[in-house]
Amino acid sequence: MKKSTLLLSAFFVVALVSCKDNDTTAPIIADAHATAEVAAGGELVIEAHFTDDVELGQAKIDIHDLFDGHDHGKVAARWSETRVVSLDGKDTEIEEVFIVDTNATAGPYHALVQCTDAEGNNADFMEVDFWVTRADAPQFSVTSPVGGTDFEVGDVISFIGTAMDDTGLEKLIVRIYEGGPEGEHDHAAGHDDPIYEEEVELSGNTMFDLSMLSPITIDAAWLEGESQMDFTIEVSGIDIDENIAHTEMHFQVH
Repeated sequence: MKKSTLLLSAFFVVALVSCKDNDTTAPIIADAHATAEVAAGGELVIEAHFTDDVELGQAKIDIHDLFDGHDHGKVAARWSETRVVSLDGKDTEIEEVFIVDTNATAGPYHALVQCTDAEGNNADFMEVDFWVTRADAPQFSVTSPVGGTDFEVGDVISFIGTAMDDTGLEKLIVRIYEGGPEGEHDHAAGHDDPIYEEEVELSGNTMFDLSMLSPITIDAAWLEGESQMDFTIEVSGIDIDENIAHTEMHFQVH
């Protein structure tokens, strides 16, 4: 009887070890989000929620810029940082605070959130976008178009306002994307293809009159057969120090 009990105990030990060895189920990143906009030198807060059926292992947060190849070696510097966080249990939430470099270049940034469980299985990663701002980045004053305006097919969107930068503007970019207010689209990261785009080379001008931009005629093709859709106009300015700033206007087309 004693021998049978020992054999049975040994069986359960082997079964438990085998169960752990056969853990091939990947963990899940249930949610990840970050401060939408943070000034250089300020605090960026990233929160994430992880789950696993057996045991979580660790999370990795990789922060880097989402600029478009501008690299002139000027005053500002692109910020990047990587952090690994140990995770416990099957269901864990984290809140990580990052201090943005004081000389970080203004513009769109990106946090790649990854997770592995105790057996090394990898979760599907999540991407979180945010903007770093600076007082010396391009500034906008836009009086037209007005956000929240309803347009009809065939209407013309004209711009009134100015873009300014004390060190000099290098380029101005106008893009229109499908989607409404922040959170309903992810174009800050360049993941969406714009339905309209115009680039203006400025060669160091400290001020640009937005009325010089091309008027935009609303095309019926934008609606893709729908009776109405939401859109976002994004005007971005890049200065000679590589800083990028933007302003957005949301509108609806019927």
